[in-house]
Amino acid sequence: MPYFYFDLAIGKEFGDQGGMILEDPAAASERADRLIGEISILRPELRSLRCFVGVTDDEGKEVYRTPLDAETLADTNRM
Repeated sequence: MPYFYFDLAIGKEFGDQGGMILEDPAAASERADRLIGEISILRPELRSLRCFVGVTDDEGKEVYRTPLDAETLADTNRM
């Protein structure tokens, strides 16, 4: 199974949120969506800073990106 890395981007700064072995890019994107939902609750001040969680594979290729914005928050509140 492949390894995926998760990074939180705040402006031009990237923070490593760790990585994990997952089945495929679809599973990694689901995990990124959950992570951005958790961040929106724990760090609401980031909402206006155009933040996102990016997912990269073993080769450093970005396979998914999910933004922290009003739409994301609406989806999180529906869970």
